[in-house]
Amino acid sequence: MAAWLFPAARFVIKGSLAGAAVYVAYDQGLLGSGTQGAEALRKAQAALPPAIQEWTSYIGWELPPTPKFDFSPSDSWNKGKITSYQTVKGARGQVWCSLYKSCFNTVLLN
Repeated sequence: MAAWLFPAARFVIKGSLAGAAVYVAYDQGLLGSGTQGAEALRKAQAALPPAIQEWTSYIGWELPPTPKFDFSPSDSWNKGKITSYQTVKGARGQVWCSLYKSCFNTVLLN
């Protein structure tokens, strides 16, 4: 009886944590449009360094300053899609070209 209790409890705990993570991401706007995600990232970048500084002062650690980076998810979101589409588009043309050449050579030479 107790053999199934531990795995079941572990499953429920992991599922609850995953559900909570999805809820927090949805609540913060990370699952919305690209502009909502960029806004949530800016809010996190503004709120995280003071929180880390506060916790390190409690512990007594000295951390180096956080690096500054300028990254906009809404600007770079479509870059992967465009690159993938161009790759598929180019590959399709190469396949048709090689198929056409091989068929043309087979018909003319035979």
